[in-house]
Amino acid sequence: MWRIISCVLVLTVAAGGAEPKKEAADDAKRQKEAAKKAAPKKKGTDNKLFIADVYKGEPNIEAALDLTPEQLAKLTAIMQDTMLSLKHEGLRQQSINPDLRESQKKVAKERYDRVQDQARGEYDRRAHAVLTPEQQLIINRINSGLERSLDNIRRRYGDRARGQSERRQKTINAERDDRVQEAIDDRIDRVLTDEQKGKVGREPKNK
Repeated sequence: MWRIISCVLVLTVAAGGAEPKKEAADDAKRQKEAAKKAAPKKKGTDNKLFIADVYKGEPNIEAALDLTPEQLAKLTAIMQDTMLSLKHEGLRQQSINPDLRESQKKVAKERYDRVQDQARGEYDRRAHAVLTPEQQLIINRINSGLERSLDNIRRRYGDRARGQSERRQKTINAERDDRVQEAIDDRIDRVLTDEQKGKVGREPKNK
């Protein structure tokens, strides 16, 4: 009898010890989410130097590069001459034109995607010549392999969400987005110096 009572007491104490830890973890998560919502939105820039997910995760990432006004002007001119070319815009408009048949819009979309891929390659080559070796190193170290890693995260959570209820899918998708953001933050924090993080508006990781 005393053995049973002792077991019950041990289990009760263990459960009681676990509960405060869970509450503390929940509080920390709520505080993190509240701080994220309260933080001012970063407008940032997007000169297509980093992969798209990096700009979504850290809109102000280009501040770490210390781009000069001359460099920014050259990048803008290259962008206008390649990816934002008016020739390409005509194809984009065709691909969404409600007056065209779906087959025509599909053909226009395929052509637009092809010329955009070519324009992106030309932009990358010409932008490369504008940047310093130090700037290129930062870009390469952040971009390298990150897109593949994020695709793996999304694929893994997509597999988990398949066949689940709508409510469960939302929970899984929220977890997926958190893991994606964590992966981006981790990569940026490992590449940038504390001084560069300050320019971007990020706290040093050890603070």
